[in-house]
Amino acid sequence: TETNKDMGWIRALPAELAGQYNVDQGRVYGFGFSGGAFMMAQMSCRFGQRAFHAVYINSGGGPQEDQMGFPKREDKSFICPGGPIPTMVVHGDVDGQVVKASGQFTASSAAKNNGCTDFPKTPVHPSPCLAAAGCQKAAEWCLVPKLGHGVWDQGMQAAWAFFNAN
Repeated sequence: TETNKDMGWIRALPAELAGQYNVDQGRVYGFGFSGGAFMMAQMSCRFGQRAFHAVYINSGGGPQEDQMGFPKREDKSFICPGGPIPTMVVHGDVDGQVVKASGQFTASSAAKNNGCTDFPKTPVHPSPCLAAAGCQKAAEWCLVPKLGHGVWDQGMQAAWAFFNAN
C-alpha cells in the first residue's frame, strides 16, 4: 500500500546513490528473483518508468494489488497506474516453488499493460524467449525448459541485452 516503506525507499534509492556515485537515473533497471521478482512486478505496476527504465522478473509473479483497489480486467490482471514499462518475464518449466502459471500471468499482464496486441509468441533471442507484438513498450516471456526455482543461467546476459534494447 502507499504506507509500505519499501516502495518509497526503492523509488528514492537511485537519487540517493547518485549523490555518491555516477548514476544515470534515466537508466535504472530492476532485476528480481523469486520474492524480488514479485516486488519488481509490484513496483512496475505501481510506478512504471518513474521507478525503473525496464524490469526483469525471474521465478516470480504478480502484480497483486488487491489492497489498493486498482481496477482489473476480465482475466483478473490489474490495470496498472504506472503505465507501460519494458518487461522481461522468465520462469522455469519445472519450478516447484512458484508455479509457471504465475509467470505466465505476469507476462500476460505486462503485455496488456504495455498495449501489446497479443500474448508473447514471436521467437526472439535468446531461445526460448518470445516477444509480444504491437506493444508501446516491449514485453517478453521466457519459459525455460528444465529450470527449477532458480536464476536462469543466461538470465544476466538476456536481461542486459533486453535493457540495452529498451
